[in-house]
Amino acid sequence: MKKRFSLLSDISAAINDTFNSARQFGLTHDELLKRVKAIADELNTRTPAGSRRYSEYEAHYANGYIAARQDDIWQLYTEFCYRDSAGVLYSTHRESTHRKTEEFYAAGRGAELAKLEGSHVWKGTDKPFTPWNVV
Repeated sequence: MKKRFSLLSDISAAINDTFNSARQFGLTHDELLKRVKAIADELNTRTPAGSRRYSEYEAHYANGYIAARQDDIWQLYTEFCYRDSAGVLYSTHRESTHRKTEEFYAAGRGAELAKLEGSHVWKGTDKPFTPWNVV
């Protein structure tokens, strides 16, 4: 079998394509992890003789780069929101386009947030990145 990645730049490009498409299409965290796993699985393949198809350096490089891109997703592109029974989102982020959790705290009703579903959603959307769960 031919190597899928010839250079480190090929690995970087595959990782960038994966994360860019996750942002563009609003993939869930699980969908993103499946795509990332496919890259990692390729980097851990072996030849029929049992030797590594890619060096450990290349695999570790990819792991570090993936971790950095995942951190970008969490820090820059998602926000934590609560959802009430009417589907209204309340964000914990000041810059959010959604209503703010501050409404609950200002009214002395902050404890009510614990009864609502919570999820990380893609910023500017109501599309969940992680599943909705009661926190």
